[in-house]
Amino acid sequence: MAWYLLQPSMFSSAAVAGPGPGPGGPVPGSSSNNDQSNERNNGTARKAPGAAASASSKEAGEAPPEHAVHGSAVNPGGTSAPPLNWKTVQRALVGNSFITLLKFGVWWQTGSAAMLSEAIHTLADSGNQALLLAGLHQSSNAPDGRFQYGYGRAAFFWALVSALGMFWTGAGVAIFHGGYNLLHPESHAVETSLALWGVLGVSFLVDGWVLRMTLKELYETKPADKPFWKYVWSIRDPFIMAVIMEDMTACTGVILATLGVGATHYTGVVYWDAMASLGIGALLGLVALQLVRMNQQFLLGHAIDHETLSGIRKILVRRPSVEAVYGVQSQWVGPSTFSYKAEVDFDGTYLAAHLEDKYAPLFMTATEREDIEVLMSWYAEDVTRLVEREVRDIEVAIRKKYPAAAFIELEPDSKYSDVEALPRDPTNDSPYYSDEQEEMRRVDNQIARQLSRTSSL
Repeated sequence: MAWYLLQPSMFSSAAVAGPGPGPGGPVPGSSSNNDQSNERNNGTARKAPGAAASASSKEAGEAPPEHAVHGSAVNPGGTSAPPLNWKTVQRALVGNSFITLLKFGVWWQTGSAAMLSEAIHTLADSGNQALLLAGLHQSSNAPDGRFQYGYGRAAFFWALVSALGMFWTGAGVAIFHGGYNLLHPESHAVETSLALWGVLGVSFLVDGWVLRMTLKELYETKPADKPFWKYVWSIRDPFIMAVIMEDMTACTGVILATLGVGATHYTGVVYWDAMASLGIGALLGLVALQLVRMNQQFLLGHAIDHETLSGIRKILVRRPSVEAVYGVQSQWVGPSTFSYKAEVDFDGTYLAAHLEDKYAPLFMTATEREDIEVLMSWYAEDVTRLVEREVRDIEVAIRKKYPAAAFIELEPDSKYSDVEALPRDPTNDSPYYSDEQEEMRRVDNQIARQLSRTSSL
């Protein structure tokens, strides 16, 4: 039976090898096999077809075939970032640059502290969006020898720099200027004019339009079964989140500036204008801290959500070749790409059942120890290749459902890896023998049902 030919240690790590021996390989007892026995006695025994070539490749320092590497990856960078990112940030940059000029011009004319805060706010937004564009460009680079997991985290870094700029330049200056005018009202005079109200109105319309277009594009990409705002707040893209939060802050800031300037105009008390400046600065500070916190988490390697982890686990455990999954690790390596690593306990009985029809006749007719040694070597190679094939099929299944899985590392590992599968009493009377025999029947029936379903399709 195949149960005593398979040990967990055989698939604890995958060997790099070419195509395995087929049914037409040398039959034990033939002249070809006797030649192999002589070669083994001379210290030059033949390995399974493809194994020698792999060994020479390793010695020569050549890279293994791509399909033989368990930790496979798709290109997480590519040649360009998602177009929604570029369009969103470019649209916001153009709008804010235009508004910045208008606000500074009106502040110069009226001397309004609230308008200066708004001008500084918009200038900070423009600078931040220029940084975001730099981050978009860098994060779209493909992995290379220096950064083998890609440049996706550059998005979080530049978004973090942008958020810090908003905090110190935007919030800091606005709060300082508002506080100074609040403490020295005699040095602060506000002149309202038609231009001031016009700029505030244009600013609200432009920022509102940018925000509306961004939310509209997000709505078109939203999963059908997920509420819109829940989807928005689950977005990990720092560029889109920065634009959304900055534009929402900008619209709120325009409202605060309008209220402050309006109250000062009707009451003649400049405190209202200074208070509006302080309110705008506080709002900028809160938003900046939220963006800093979000980007910090992803720079530290934030794990993917439980829903995705659960979905990937289901893909794994539903496969008949997998007994258990543990040691799961994951992290976002970019705004739209993540890595997933897990230790997988493959079912040795399932693997043996797949090779039983191929190897059973050969083992039953083998009469010499040298013949059995060669067969064992080939069998071990085929078990390893079967595990590699299972790993590749699992990776394809995961990426089909979760295209963001840029890096998948499945490590074949058994909780019994330090114990041999062969029991101390490998006889027909041993309970281990009957248990394994029953398990083999179950797996054989399972494989037969799978083949039957496949042939009926």
